[in-house]
Amino acid sequence: MGYGNSPLEKSRIYHHEHPKNYSFLMHDPNKEYGGHVIYYDESRYRVKSSKTSNFITEDNDNAIIFMGDSYTEGLQVSFEKTFADIIGKTLEVPTLNLGVSSYSPILYKSQVKNEVVQSQGSLIIMQVYSNDFHDDNKYLSREKYNKNFQGID
Repeated sequence: MGYGNSPLEKSRIYHHEHPKNYSFLMHDPNKEYGGHVIYYDESRYRVKSSKTSNFITEDNDNAIIFMGDSYTEGLQVSFEKTFADIIGKTLEVPTLNLGVSSYSPILYKSQVKNEVVQSQGSLIIMQVYSNDFHDDNKYLSREKYNKNFQGID
C-alpha cells in the first residue's frame, strides 16, 4: 500500500544492490523532489523506462560509463535530468549509469572487474565524494578474504 521505495538488497559481490526489474514512484514527504518513476533493469541499474536496458552492445561502443553513488544514480530527479543522461544527450552518445546509493571506490573496483570490462564503453567517469572514503573503511572492516572470490578484494 502507498508509495514504493528504493530498496537495497544484500549482495555477495557489491555489499548491496537494487532489485532486478523493479520500479517505484519517487516520493519525498517534504515535497522537495519526487513525482517521477524510477526503473531498474535486469542488471539492477537505473534506466529510463521498463522497456530499456543498461547493457552496452557493440552497436554503441562509444558509450560513456558513469560510476558513482547516489549523486550519480540521481533518484531525486527524473531520468532525463540526471547528469549522466544530460551529458549523453549533449554529446550524442549512449550512456551507462552504474550509480548506486552508498557505493564507494572499493565497490567501483568490483564493478570494473565484473561489469565494466565486459562493456564496450570507451570512457569511464567516476564520481567520488568525500564520504566515499569513510564508506570504504566500513566495507573493508567487514571484508572476508577469499582468493577465488570475484567481488571485493
